[in-house]
Amino acid sequence: MAQTVQMQEELPQAAPPSRDSLLSLEKVWKIYDLGEVQVEALRGVSLE
Repeated sequence: MAQTVQMQEELPQAAPPSRDSLLSLEKVWKIYDLGEVQVEALRGVSLE
């Protein structure tokens, strides 16, 4: 009978959050023009 051995790897600890943003987006708009119809996928979205 075969035995199954489970090995658990230690994952590295995540760095603490910093106040500096890696990416910042402000008032982003994305409009898809589908002929007679325009679809607003994003309307003034901001992310930090």
